Amino acid sequence: MDNTIWLFVVGVTLLGIGSLLLFVPTSILHNLTNGGILVSREGYSEIFYPPTDGFLFFSNGTVFIQVSLFMRVRQSFWSGIPTFFGTHSMFVYILHQTLGEYGLKPVLAWAGVERVSDAYTFLSRQVIAESSQKMSTIVFL
Repeated sequence: MDNTIWLFVVGVTLLGIGSLLLFVPTSILHNLTNGGILVSREGYSEIFYPPTDGFLFFSNGTVFIQVSLFMRVRQSFWSGIPTFFGTHSMFVYILHQTLGEYGLKPVLAWAGVERVSDAYTFLSRQVIAESSQKMSTIVFL
């Protein structure tokens, strides 16, 4: 059997087991459906720390499937994108932090959002609506 097919089959199996462990309602295992693995820490919900069996199966299955698919793709611009992120991970991390601090934070402050907490869905309709109202006020003045 070809390595990519083997990786894909293992990935789908792990993903299926992880999906069952995470999303099927049960009173025996703690999962997302019964709220047993949602731990609130400083206003943030943690669903993967400490890692549960369901999360480990699900995440590893996803990685196996992606690796098997990327091994079959010919080298092109699109297949080079994950390679770039893997090769230059520190640059991507610093760029992510910089864009958040100097790009996203001022936009959210302009929209009237003082803090993104667990009560907000990031860039939810409320934030977009508030931004649209401010834009229409500016445009039509």
